[in-house]
Amino acid sequence: MREAIGGTGRVASQRAPRTAALIKVAAALGVLASAQACGIGDKAGLADRITAGPALAETSIVVGSVSVESRIVDVPAGAGGGFTGAGGGFPGAALPVDGAGPSAQVQPPGLPPDGVSLGRQSLGFELDVARSRAVLTRTGLPGALVIANDIEFFGRRAAAAPNDSRPWVRMTLDRIDLGAGEIDPFEGAASAVAVLNPAVILDMAAGALTGSIKRRGAALVGGTTTQRFDFNVSLDKAFGDVRRSRYSEDKRDLMFDYLDLLGVDGRVHAASAWLDKDDRIRRFSVKLTQRPRTRFAFDFIVTLDLDRYAGTYSGLRPLPDEVLGVDTLVGFVNAVLPPPTDGASPLGAPTTGAAP
Repeated sequence: MREAIGGTGRVASQRAPRTAALIKVAAALGVLASAQACGIGDKAGLADRITAGPALAETSIVVGSVSVESRIVDVPAGAGGGFTGAGGGFPGAALPVDGAGPSAQVQPPGLPPDGVSLGRQSLGFELDVARSRAVLTRTGLPGALVIANDIEFFGRRAAAAPNDSRPWVRMTLDRIDLGAGEIDPFEGAASAVAVLNPAVILDMAAGALTGSIKRRGAALVGGTTTQRFDFNVSLDKAFGDVRRSRYSEDKRDLMFDYLDLLGVDGRVHAASAWLDKDDRIRRFSVKLTQRPRTRFAFDFIVTLDLDRYAGTYSGLRPLPDEVLGVDTLVGFVNAVLPPPTDGASPLGAPTTGAAP
C-alpha cells in the first residue's frame, strides 16, 4: 500500500513542477493580454481626446493661420522635364544626356522621400467653429480677403478699384460647376488656401482612427507646450459619425464633391495633431493625397495653427449688390489671387520648407 501510495506520490511530484510551470506561463500570458488590453485602452483614450478637439474649439473664436503646401511625391517613369520645385530644379524630371541629341534623355533617381515642394502659402484667420465660418486675412494687411460662411465663400476681388460697387465675388458649393475642372497642382495649388474653410479642415481631426495613433512626444507650438500625435483620419468617420450633427447627408455629398475638385483622392489620409494640457488642438495638419493627373501623385498638406482661443469675429457678409457670382473654384481663386505676372507669389514669397 505504501508502495502504491509512494508511486502515486512520485507521479504527483513529477507533475508538480509541470503544473507550476503552466501556472507561470498562464500568468505571463495574462500579463501580456492585460498589457495589450491596456495598449488598446490607451489608444481609445487618445482617440477620444483627439476627436473631441473640434468640439472643444466651438466654445471660442479661435485666432490663427492656415497654410497649404503642394508637394509632388510620385512621377511616372519617363515623365518629361520642365518641372521646377519651389526651391529650384525638379530632381524627378528627365535630363539630357551629355553629347547626345536634344531628344536623348535619362531618368535620374526617384524623388526624395518627402517629394518636392511646388510652393506653400498661408493666410491668417478668425475661426468660429460652432457656426462653421471664418475670416481669412493676409498677414500684415487690414481687412478680410475671404469670408467663408459654411458652404458659401466671399472673396475680395484683386482687380476691384477702391470705388468699385462690386468689390466681392461669391461662390457656393451647392451651385458649383462640377465639370469645370480641378485645381491643378502644377499651376499653384497652394493658392487653394483661399477656398478652404478652416472649420471643415479642423473637423477632419474628428475622424482619427484609433488603431493608427502614435504618440510622438512633447513639442512647443507658438510658445505652448503640446503633445504631438500622428494618426490616420477617415473623412467618413469625421463627417458621417463624430461630427454628423454638423453635416447632413446632402452637405457630406457637397464636401466630397468639393474635395474631388481639389483633386483629393480617397477618404483616409495621414494627419497629426498637437494637443495642449487642456486637450485643445494647437496645431492640426492633414496630408491629403492628390491624383489629378494619371500616375502623378501629390501631397496637398493643410496645416492649421490655432494660436489663441479667445479672439473676436469680425466677418460681415457683403451685401447682395456688392457681389459678383462665380461658379468654379478656379474662377474664385483667380479673382481673389490672380496669377502673378512677374513670377512672384500673389500672397508674397512662398515658404518652401516642409509643413510641420
